[in-house]
Amino acid sequence: MTNVLIITDLDNTLFNWIDYFAPSFRAMIHYLLSKTELSEEILLEDFKKIYDKYGSIEFSQSVQNLDHIISFYYSQRVKLATDAYKIFVRVSRKYLEPYAGVLETLSWAYRSGIKIICITTAPINLAENRIMSMSLSKYIIGLGGRKNDWMGKEFVGRSSKRIYWQFNEEQLFPKRSAYSTIMSKFKLSPKSIYVIGDSIENDVKPAIDLGMFGIWARYGNKCSEKNIMTINKISTYKKDRTNLDNIESLPVGTISINKFSDIQSVINNPPQLSLNGFAIY
Repeated sequence: MTNVLIITDLDNTLFNWIDYFAPSFRAMIHYLLSKTELSEEILLEDFKKIYDKYGSIEFSQSVQNLDHIISFYYSQRVKLATDAYKIFVRVSRKYLEPYAGVLETLSWAYRSGIKIICITTAPINLAENRIMSMSLSKYIIGLGGRKNDWMGKEFVGRSSKRIYWQFNEEQLFPKRSAYSTIMSKFKLSPKSIYVIGDSIENDVKPAIDLGMFGIWARYGNKCSEKNIMTINKISTYKKDRTNLDNIESLPVGTISINKFSDIQSVINNPPQLSLNGFAIY
């Protein structure tokens, strides 16, 4: 299967980002509340500004740049930022793990000669840290993510064997431009490319529009409501609440899977679309 390519999303496709990020962020907020006289409302408002600007708060400088902390003495800012980020990292390690079947499925694809590319809207350095922490790195030959505006220097990947792409926001929302870049790089037919992601509009529909197989990871919507509420305090996260009973809500050509390992069945047994133009595994 050397002419087959899998393009997979990362967050809520290979692992549960919502249930990883939210408790880690809450722990960081609780620490800052205990060390400053700022209210939770003010901290959340300041973090939202950082998130809106950079698409993440998962970097130590985020605390230093909060509107109501930037006026603190430098040494105090640095200590707050360092300790808060350490707490975030320590808590996040409890929750950062791939979905069941991900490791085995990527291993199968790798042994079968299938190329695996990860394209994510997350900042590229965070994406690489995650795939390495989850022991997925050796299976992924290409990684594309958002350019890091806060780093102040060019991103350098940690693997000489991996291809890297840094995309801007317009190329990732939706991902059509990113997919086209990958397809041109490998000179493959669209029908040799399987794209999997948890967002219909951002991941699946752009792939179908380009003639690729668009696979909806509907399991990516399964996460704690409490954690979604936490995320929505600094961002606007919308679960893809596509109703499977409403066939018209899915783009024609959508393949729907309930676990990541189902992609093996999709590739081994080409999908037979229903009369309504979609397939469920």
